[in-house]
Amino acid sequence: YKVLDESVNQIRLTLATADEVTGLVSQVLGAVNGVGLFIAAIMLFIITISIFINMRMSINERMREIGTLRAIGADRGEVVLLFVAEHIILCVLFLCAGLLFGFALVGIVSHFITLPAEGVLGLFLNNGHFVLKPTIVSIFFIAAALVSFTALFSYFPAHSGGKVPAVVALNKTT
Repeated sequence: YKVLDESVNQIRLTLATADEVTGLVSQVLGAVNGVGLFIAAIMLFIITISIFINMRMSINERMREIGTLRAIGADRGEVVLLFVAEHIILCVLFLCAGLLFGFALVGIVSHFITLPAEGVLGLFLNNGHFVLKPTIVSIFFIAAALVSFTALFSYFPAHSGGKVPAVVALNKTT
């Protein structure tokens, strides 16, 4: 223990091992991934509610169509399959459009936007550019989850619409 004069210049160095530095980076990345998963769960919940409400409104507005289908011989399962297949096809079309838009946005952000590489943000940059590389597995998992949720949550309103007798559905006016 030494008492130094105030006139003496001191240089303090902080020494960190490679494990400590990578531990900090992995903690930051873990936090970013956790926030991303939380946001994804909220978005999936909103998508689920939206699918259910839109399907319910579609069934109510197309009651005469259901009545016509039932009157010409379609049974309950065929009506349900028709509406669920329609929503799955729409889901796949919009999923492909979203993927194309997402890849275009990733390309623009990765190549044309340059940010200063100082501070904590520099951990996520490569020469001032974001490195965004989604994997095929994650894209497939998200696509499969969206199509599954669409099929599941469009089944329930379609099932209730398919149970309506032909005469009742034809007499519905909206």
